[in-house]
Amino acid sequence: MSRYTVTSSDSRFDPDAVIGYDPPLRTFFLQAFPDESGDDLALWLGTNDREYETLAALLRHLQSK
Repeated sequence: MSRYTVTSSDSRFDPDAVIGYDPPLRTFFLQAFPDESGDDLALWLGTNDREYETLAALLRHLQSK
């Protein structure tokens, strides 16, 4: 699994956010913004098999929000 720290100039910057690729699931993923109520993440994309087969697919999903 590859994991890279996300950098941004956005005001909602999360210094612990990561983006990467999960070979067993064959998907790109993004994890960010700890949930204030506990240890869960407020944003965790790419948890299903082949959910985002390309980085472009993941970015398109993020831009549509």
